[in-house]
Amino acid sequence: MTSALRADAQSDHDTLLALNSDYIDSVQRSDVKRFDEILAPEFYCSNPDGTLVNRADFLTQTAKPVAISGLRAEDVLIRIIDDMAIIHARTAYARPDGSAGGRPLYRRVDAPRRALARGLGTCDAAVRLFAVINTRGPAYRHGRPMEEQEAWRPHADFMNALLDEGFVVLGGPLEEPDVLLIIRAESADAIRARLASDPWHQINLLTIKRISPWTLRLGALP
Repeated sequence: MTSALRADAQSDHDTLLALNSDYIDSVQRSDVKRFDEILAPEFYCSNPDGTLVNRADFLTQTAKPVAISGLRAEDVLIRIIDDMAIIHARTAYARPDGSAGGRPLYRRVDAPRRALARGLGTCDAAVRLFAVINTRGPAYRHGRPMEEQEAWRPHADFMNALLDEGFVVLGGPLEEPDVLLIIRAESADAIRARLASDPWHQINLLTIKRISPWTLRLGALP
């Protein structure tokens, strides 16, 4: 059984590697037809300028020929985590004047086996890391464990869903009354919008104290 699991993992890895190469090649060729075949219906792409485009808009912008040549992905790292896979890489290319260019690339595919059937789900080139500090709100009953606070189960389920999605990367308490979250998002406003749906935020058990862009310099995130 162990050998079979290893084979499945290798197969998923090879599928994602090929799909990533297909994506890069399709950008170079402005291959709208191929993108239409491999992109999931819910596909979104964050452009280098920070704009977010949906699948239809991405296909429209991809139809325009690119001026660069020799586009390729380098230092490709694929991590498969349960039913989710994360692809990290950087792109390199030649500009029209022959000079070398390139930029960091971050892409997330939400399920390896789903990727084989339906293609890439998201391309998050502009997604950034943020350190978010929540603090206990006026409704929080100090001295009681978190599990005994009002709406604990809905709050826990909500946070677990954000973790599974990859929106929340890490989280845990700081010195009372603060809690730290490391979040992947496009902007601080996007974070505020998502956390507004947290049952604890809705009943003032938690409030956002501070949101700051954060850069990872040492170690690696899950």
